[in-house]
Amino acid sequence: MSDMATETLESEVRQLLLAVRAGDQIAFVRLYERYLPLICRLVSSFSSRFVCEEDAEDFRQEAALALYQAALAFRLDQKDVEFGLFAKICMTNRMIDRLRFLERSGRQEVYSEEDEVAGGSDSDPVSHLLEVEAVSALHSVIDGHLSGYEQRVLSLYLGGYSAREIAQAVARDEKSVTNAIYRIRAKLRTLLQS
Repeated sequence: MSDMATETLESEVRQLLLAVRAGDQIAFVRLYERYLPLICRLVSSFSSRFVCEEDAEDFRQEAALALYQAALAFRLDQKDVEFGLFAKICMTNRMIDRLRFLERSGRQEVYSEEDEVAGGSDSDPVSHLLEVEAVSALHSVIDGHLSGYEQRVLSLYLGGYSAREIAQAVARDEKSVTNAIYRIRAKLRTLLQS
């Protein structure tokens, strides 16, 4: 069940990505709902910087835009990186950009499409390409340091699944998954510090 469950999840995500690319709005809604727990966790991690509830909504919208862009940019032909990790990095980067914008503007200005067209990092194709390449390089480094089991656990964890759900998907006990998450965090912390 573990490999089949993981393959089924990957297949479902792949089908959603193909549908999103074909312009299917309902497919994007389904993709968004699948990654909503991850989006909520990411927004929550930035919540100490929020002045008001509108800030949280802005960050949720930024995450949704980043998820959509990740759906369009993700390379379906590669097997090294799963979409959940790619999307998480894209959403985190987008929220960091939004936070920087708010800090530069003193939280006085209202974000608009003109701001993004005038100078947003997403409007510059070179910046976007560099970001995609950096994410790809990060994935290569991470994959080189994690076992296959740890990679599956990380992918599901970044997809918003709980330790219990991951344990069911990989056919292991919850304690094993919790330990794997701890090891993954330690390895990633060491990698990021070096």
